[in-house]
Amino acid sequence: MIYIEALMMAVVLYTGIVAAWSDCRTGLIANRMLLGSLAISAVLNSIYYSIFCWDYLALFLTNLLGIFLMAFFFYVYHLWAAGDSKLLFVIGFGIPARLYSFWQLGPIPGFAILIIVFSLAYIYVIADSAIRGIKERNLLDIHMQKPHWGSIICSYLFMVMAMRLINLALMLAAGRYLEYRGFLLTAIDFFIILSLLQAREDITDRVFYALIVCGWGIIALLGILKIVPFTGIHIDFKSWIIVFVVMMLRIIAERYNYQEIPTKDVKERMILSASTVLMFRTSRVQGLPECATEDLRARISKEEAAAILRWKDSKQGRPTIVIVRKIPFAIFITIGTIMFLLMEGLASWHIL
Repeated sequence: MIYIEALMMAVVLYTGIVAAWSDCRTGLIANRMLLGSLAISAVLNSIYYSIFCWDYLALFLTNLLGIFLMAFFFYVYHLWAAGDSKLLFVIGFGIPARLYSFWQLGPIPGFAILIIVFSLAYIYVIADSAIRGIKERNLLDIHMQKPHWGSIICSYLFMVMAMRLINLALMLAAGRYLEYRGFLLTAIDFFIILSLLQAREDITDRVFYALIVCGWGIIALLGILKIVPFTGIHIDFKSWIIVFVVMMLRIIAERYNYQEIPTKDVKERMILSASTVLMFRTSRVQGLPECATEDLRARISKEEAAAILRWKDSKQGRPTIVIVRKIPFAIFITIGTIMFLLMEGLASWHIL
């Protein structure tokens, strides 16, 4: 069994290292490599779970389903590329389920890898921003627009309200199951926040304000009627303080989230800044990019890159443009996986 687990982890580490190297060099993760690793892991898994670790098959399947949903939602929400989602799934598919059991993290222990990945990504962005700011001697030169406090407060109340009601529904439906699985509930809340942020873009202001009033009205009514103790619907101040700190750090990081490059160096799959895309709208050159979301939806095609080169030589053309710098998530997925395996290894050594 130990030899099979060693082979499985070797495939996982090989996949992560090759993907990270490819992501840094070309910005792509080869499907052929991922499919090869997936095929080898499938063979090893069939031996591992049918002969040695049948008892861990249920944990393997629930965790794999959770990782698949995480990878899918992160791609749908444009938080990272399809290659990053595929890499996370292949890694989750290859890790031996017995190694998930030492921390007792619930049915989706792979969520811990995601927490490590995004913690590393934020540290990278902040550190890179600080280094750039020091080099450019404008670290504290942050020009902030006047905040729309009404919108911020309403968004805060909307997210808290929705999370409380969804958590309440989950506890009523599966309270006994979730009572000792706080890590699973944290993972669910994480995706609730992502979904709320995504849904807010598609909700009109009238519906948005109506949902806030109705939602908090329901929470107050439940407390008054004592159908559910009002103290059980409290606001988790600790989690919101963490969110506030991360948001402030992100404001600093976004000051350096752009890179000015020569227009002649523009390439397919780059993401242009919103100001650059808006600059194209007064041009008569056909085929210029129109998406200004600054996320993966805004990656330019080969035809759009060619149009930008034509624009460069036009009357309105400029020698430089501004692009959004890409975060190499493949590196963080790999490092996060290694850190998770090391922590699980230390936990198993402590238990043994």
